[in-house]
Amino acid sequence: ECHGVLWELGEATPPRFRCHTGHAVSIRSLDKEQRKTTEDAIWAAIRALQEREGLLRKLADSSAPGEAAAIHARWKEEADAAAGHARRLKSIVEDDPA
Repeated sequence: ECHGVLWELGEATPPRFRCHTGHAVSIRSLDKEQRKTTEDAIWAAIRALQEREGLLRKLADSSAPGEAAAIHARWKEEADAAAGHARRLKSIVEDDPA
C-alpha cells in the first residue's frame, strides 16, 4: 500500500511481510499488488509513447517548407519508433496469462 521497504516475518507459512509503517501482507496479496503496479506503469508508458508519437508526427507534418527533408524524415522515423515501442509494451500486457 505505502510502497515502503518490506521484510519477511520470521518463518511464517505461507510467507508474510511487513513494512516500516506496520502494514502486513501475505505473499499472495503482495504478488497481486506488484502485478497491478507493474501493469499500471506499463499502461502509463504506453500512453506516453502514444502521445510522443502524435507529437512527432505533428512536428513532421508541420515542418516549414524550407526545412531539409532529412529533418522531416527524422521526425517520422522517431514517431514510427515510438509507435513500435508502444505496440511491444501493449503486447506484453495483453499477452500476460495472469
